[in-house]
Amino acid sequence: MNQVQEGIYLETKQTQVGTGHTASRVTFKNFYALRLAGEEAVLFLLDDNLGLTGLRESVPLAQVNKRLEYQPDLQNAFAALLPKLGSRPQPAARPAARPAPAAVQTVNPAQPPQARPTPPAPQARPVAPPPQVRPAAAPPAKTGSQQDTPWWELTQKGASNLLKKD
Repeated sequence: MNQVQEGIYLETKQTQVGTGHTASRVTFKNFYALRLAGEEAVLFLLDDNLGLTGLRESVPLAQVNKRLEYQPDLQNAFAALLPKLGSRPQPAARPAARPAPAAVQTVNPAQPPQARPTPPAPQARPVAPPPQVRPAAAPPAKTGSQQDTPWWELTQKGASNLLKKD
């Protein structure tokens, strides 16, 4: 059996990015804090500063040595992370098998068929009142001096600046 210990592990993936003549090979490096939980390992993804990112993943112990490489020189950083990781994670409980839904219901002649309860009647939507008609506002009344003066005289600079003079 492979011996897996808790600590910080490095995952290295190489992939090709881009297409055609712009394609290049890129290496991705991810650090994980690994905690043991029974027959599984719980991996906590770390950021560039070896801080927790909040992402976590459970993998079988057999995959750990295939995918990850142990980093013994980062054991001090893992010791600093232990209080943030909390207590040792419990192994994930396997969900109980649910019974298959009965597609065909068998009819028992001794029991009468069960009637479904009738749904309540739909609610009626209340009738909205008709829109109210607002009276049109009267235009503002002109003062005595505005009634006799042409519009160009009402400009801020007056009519003398409206035409270009040579």
